[in-house]
Amino acid sequence: MAYLLILLAHVIGDFTLQFNELAKAKDKNIKYLLLHLIIYMLPITLVLVMYGNIIKVIILFMTIMLSHFIVDYLKSKLSKKYYNPFAHNLFFILDRAIHIVILLILTYWVFKGNVVYNWFINKSLLSNIVNKEYFISIILVTLICLSPTSIFIKHTLVYIDYETNKNKKAKLERLLSNTHEDDEINQIKREINELDYQIVNWNNTDNSNRIGSIIGKLERMVILILTILNLYASVGLVFTAKSLARFKQLEDKDFAEKYLVGTLSSFLITLILVYFTSFFK
Repeated sequence: MAYLLILLAHVIGDFTLQFNELAKAKDKNIKYLLLHLIIYMLPITLVLVMYGNIIKVIILFMTIMLSHFIVDYLKSKLSKKYYNPFAHNLFFILDRAIHIVILLILTYWVFKGNVVYNWFINKSLLSNIVNKEYFISIILVTLICLSPTSIFIKHTLVYIDYETNKNKKAKLERLLSNTHEDDEINQIKREINELDYQIVNWNNTDNSNRIGSIIGKLERMVILILTILNLYASVGLVFTAKSLARFKQLEDKDFAEKYLVGTLSSFLITLILVYFTSFFK
């Protein structure tokens, strides 16, 4: 239960309360990183105050804040040094994994034999109404299905785009070396320049990506609700409806591949998260 609470606080602070502009700005300016840190510590503090020992709470507060700052600061520096989609996604995963490991280790120390925490678990009003662990696990996976999953899938698709463009550019360069017609040469050079621009600016996002992110979040929410209600047969309708809406675009091989990767990743992550909640029923 304690682990669920601290993970929930982490997801709220690191994703739900962190808007896109702040996420980008904190990698460029340390004052925005400090702002993120203050916002992040708000839900974490609410969990920590459940422990009655004020000295221990202060020590934990400072430890979590300092470790989070160091990990995020190093991530921003490494992201600038290794500026490519693969490294960007790898640092995203490692950053979250390190945060979670630190929090889980500290949580074991904080809540072991905690009087206030035990009251919340065993005698609070919440304990008489619902299965507390299952209820919190549902909230946790719901939040993970939103921004965290969306960011991970976006990084994955950006990497696919990046590699696809590099392969296209390599093919065009080989074609260019065997072409002698001026018109064809100019056309190929224009295509190479366009690919160069897309490769260099791989981290830019447009409105279509944001709309796709919203669609993905709604899709995962529907799947989550249907699977929790054991309406597994209805989950296929989500995939069918989405495919029909994108039917014309699926004729484009590159789009079709990205669509399948994004959709199947979305489905898989949601199903894994639902399975995770089953341990707390």
